[in-house]
Amino acid sequence: ADEVALVRRQMTRLSQQLDEVASELDQSQRKLQQSTSQHAATKLELEESRARIATLESELRKQASATSGAHQSMEQEAEARARSERQVEALRAQNAGMQSQLQAL
Repeated sequence: ADEVALVRRQMTRLSQQLDEVASELDQSQRKLQQSTSQHAATKLELEESRARIATLESELRKQASATSGAHQSMEQEAEARARSERQVEALRAQNAGMQSQLQAL
């Protein structure tokens, strides 16, 4: 009878230990699922951030290209304006020379 009681106590203790281990396993599995979900969400956020960065980089390159084109266009306009001003000055000088000749006549 004592041996039976001893075995029952041991079985009860082992059953409690088994329940504790099963509970710990359940908690670990829930934590793992949460971690996996968080990892997936973080990975998705990272991919979205990378896509936004790529879009912004593309827009920046387009703006830089447009700015470069506008800068070149401004330089060309400035050169054309300088040529026009030189032509106007040359025509004024030529006109002044012709007026002098007319007055001499």
